[in-house]
Amino acid sequence: MEKDDVLSAIRLADIFFLPHPLPPEAASHESGRPLPPNLPMIMANALVSLRATADHKSNHKFEVKILNTRSELLSLVEPIEMAFTSRVEVAPTSCGFIVPIRLVVRSTGNCYVCLFMDGEEVCRSPITIEIATQPPNV
Repeated sequence: MEKDDVLSAIRLADIFFLPHPLPPEAASHESGRPLPPNLPMIMANALVSLRATADHKSNHKFEVKILNTRSELLSLVEPIEMAFTSRVEVAPTSCGFIVPIRLVVRSTGNCYVCLFMDGEEVCRSPITIEIATQPPNV
């Protein structure tokens, strides 16, 4: 969030590399159960930034969920209620927020961060999780 309340992204990542293969117990771990201590976790942030026409100033309920590699749709945060607003009367309205992502990795492949507005999915963005085949260049 910038000083003038404008959301901006400085780095976008959609592929996350794990430094080593997943432990054998990762495949059998079930959602909601205590986590084994050696499962890797990806920590990132999702930026939600929406625009609408100048006359749209309604409140909406937003939900951010992740469709994981096991096809489970899990909530990332509690529902967020927010209005589209603008500081300039004739300018398009907007709303936005940042959602922290803490993803416990139980398998590799594609996940999707999904945005729901008033109960309807309006967009999704992919995240790919892979095992690194060589050390990263740092």
